[in-house]
Amino acid sequence: MAARRSRRRCRRRRRQRRGHVRRLALIGVAVLFTGALVFGQKGEESESASAESATAESSTAATETETPLRILEETSATLVSLSQELEAESEASAEAESRPRRRAERQDQKFALGSTIRVGEGEVVSDLFAMGGDIKIDGEVDGGAVSVGGPIKVNGVVRGDVIAVGDSVELGPEAQVYGNVTSVGGVVEREEGAEVTGEVSEVSLGEGFSADWSLFDGNVDWGGDAISFDAWVELFWGLVWTSFLVVMCGVILLIVPRSVHNVRETAIQEPWKALIVGISVELLFLPVTLVLSFLLLVSLIGIPFLLLMPFLYLLLFAAMIFGFAGVAVGAGRFLNERFGLGLRNAFICLVVGTVALRMISLSGDFLDAIGIPFLIYGLFVVFGWLVQFVAWTIGLGAVLVSRFGARAPLGSSDSA
Repeated sequence: MAARRSRRRCRRRRRQRRGHVRRLALIGVAVLFTGALVFGQKGEESESASAESATAESSTAATETETPLRILEETSATLVSLSQELEAESEASAEAESRPRRRAERQDQKFALGSTIRVGEGEVVSDLFAMGGDIKIDGEVDGGAVSVGGPIKVNGVVRGDVIAVGDSVELGPEAQVYGNVTSVGGVVEREEGAEVTGEVSEVSLGEGFSADWSLFDGNVDWGGDAISFDAWVELFWGLVWTSFLVVMCGVILLIVPRSVHNVRETAIQEPWKALIVGISVELLFLPVTLVLSFLLLVSLIGIPFLLLMPFLYLLLFAAMIFGFAGVAVGAGRFLNERFGLGLRNAFICLVVGTVALRMISLSGDFLDAIGIPFLIYGLFVVFGWLVQFVAWTIGLGAVLVSRFGARAPLGSSDSA
C-alpha cells in the first residue's frame, strides 16, 4: 500500500513538471507570434510612405526590425532549450524518487537463519529478523529489526524498534532509531551522534548466561565454554534413541498388531486409570524388588531365585516399550486426523507419533548444542521430559490394564 501511494505521488509530480514545461513553451511561442505581428504591421506602414522618404526610412526600419527579430529568435531558442532541460530533469528526478521504493517493494522483508543480514546505503527494506546471525544496517528500515542470538549494528535509519535477544546492540554515529532499543542479555553501545526517539533498555539474564550463536557462520570456537562438544554428542545419542524406539516399536507392531491396538484404545479411553496404574508401578517396582531380593538372599532356598531378578527388569522394560508403541500409534493417528496428513498405514503413524513425542526434547538438545542459554533451551528440556513421562507412564499403565494387550476396552473399534 505504501509503495502504491509513493508511485502515485511520483506520477503526480511528473505530470505537474510536464505541465510547467508546456506552459513555459506556450508562453515563448505566444511572445514570438506577437512580436511577428507587431513588426509585420510596421513593415506595412513603412511601405505606404512617400517614395522619397521611403528609401531612407526603409533602410532604417529594416535595421530596427532585424535587431528585435534576432532577439525574439534567440529568446525562443533559449525557451526551447530550457524546456528540454526541465523535462529531462523532471524525468531523472522522478526516476530517482521511484527507484528506492521499487527496491523496497522487491525486498519487503528480510529473514535469515544463522547468517548475516546487511542493509547497504541507499537500500530500503521494511522488517528484519535474524536467528543465530547478526544484523548490520547502513541503509533504511521502515519497520523493526529483531535478532535472536546475534548482535545488531545500526548506522542508518530504523523507523521501528530494535531488539536483540542474547546479544548486544551497537548504535553508530549516524544511527537514527525512531523507536525503542532493547538488549536482552547484552548491552546497548551508543556512540556520539546516535539518535533514539524511544527508550533504551538493557535486560540482564544474570551471570553465566553467554552464548556464541555464530555456529552457522562457521565461526564456532570448539574450545570455548559456550558451545560444548558433549552437547553435540548428547544430541547424537538422542537421535539414536529415537531411531531405536522406532525400530523396536515397529517390530512389536509387526508381531502383535492386535495387542498394540488394544493398548492404544485403552490409553485413549481410560487415560487416567492407565496413568495411575503406571505411576504406581514406577514408584513401587524398585522398592518391591529390593525387598524381595533381600528376603531371597537371607533364605538359603531363595538364593537361586535371585538369578531371575534381572528378568523382572527386562520384563518391565519390554512392557514400557510395548506401551510406548501403543501411545505413539495413537499420537500419530491424532496428528493425522487433526492436520489431515493422509496417513493410511499404522507403521507410518507410529513413526510420526514417535518423532512428535521426541521432537521437543530433541529441540532442547539442539539449542543446547548451539550454545543457547539454559533459560531458553531449559524450557524445551523440561517440557519435553514431561511429555515423554506422561507418554511412557500411560503406555505402561495401558499395558497392565489391558493385560499386555489381551483385553480390549469396551466400545473400542475392531480395526487395528
